[in-house]
Amino acid sequence: MSRQYGMSIEVHKITAEEFESVKAVIESEWDEGDPFYNKTTNTLSTYAEGSLAGGETEKEFVTRLSCAIWTELKRFVEVSVNATYLEDLPFESYTADEDDYEQFKKG
Repeated sequence: MSRQYGMSIEVHKITAEEFESVKAVIESEWDEGDPFYNKTTNTLSTYAEGSLAGGETEKEFVTRLSCAIWTELKRFVEVSVNATYLEDLPFESYTADEDDYEQFKKG
């Protein structure tokens, strides 16, 4: 059973030259996002939605991703992941009705 997640991923203290290879690792381990590189903080940041399958936990995903990045770079970098489970999010529904419109027209 797969579970849908939004993953916000940051890889800290990489060089501009390492950006493309780290981006490729993230895209091979997770869904394609729109990574960008912050030159001031030397951080790659990205967000993408995808599925964890086969019973993989969020922690196991972070371990798999981190190990793949460390293997590519052949050194330690900090990898941060904020995982948001998308299938059962709390929500509120609102509808603007004609009464709201009449209030709007009155100013």
